[in-house]
Amino acid sequence: MKFSQEVQAVLRRQGWSPERRLDISEWMTELVASGFHILPEARSILENFGGLRIIPEKTPRDAYAAETIWFDPVTDVLSEVDRIKGWEDTLQMGLTPLGVRYPSLSIMLIAENGQVICEWGSIFAASGVSFEDAMENSLVFARRKSVIYGIDQHGNLFVDT
Repeated sequence: MKFSQEVQAVLRRQGWSPERRLDISEWMTELVASGFHILPEARSILENFGGLRIIPEKTPRDAYAAETIWFDPVTDVLSEVDRIKGWEDTLQMGLTPLGVRYPSLSIMLIAENGQVICEWGSIFAASGVSFEDAMENSLVFARRKSVIYGIDQHGNLFVDT
C-alpha cells in the first residue's frame, strides 16, 4: 500500500508499519460463517491493519471532524449482517467489513470495486475510490467530505454530495 509520508507518519505513531502482519484466521472464519465473501483486498488490509485503532489527526485543511477507526471486522459488525447484505443487494456488489468508526458506530466496508464505504443503517458514505484514497482524504485526515448515499422512506436510493 502506498501512502503519503504524512499519512504514514500518523499511522506509524499508532502502531502500523508496512511489514506488520496479524493472524486474522479467526475473523475470517467468523465472517465466512456469517455469509460474507472475503475480498482479497480486505484480507490484505486486515492482515496489515487488524486490531489497530487509528485516531485521525486534525489539520488546518480539514473539511470536517474525522472519527477514530478500529480495524476489527467482527466486534460491533456481526450484529448488522442483514443490513450489510441489504446494501450488497442495493449496490449489486460484495462488501467485506474492515471495522468500525467511532463515535458514530458506522461500519467500514470495502466493496468489490475497491471503494471504501462507511454504513449507518439507511445511509452510507463513499469515503474513497480505494483504501489508500480513503485513508488519505477521509479517514486519517478529513480533507474531502464523503459522498453520502441513502434510502428514502419510499425505498429509493438518493445521493447527497
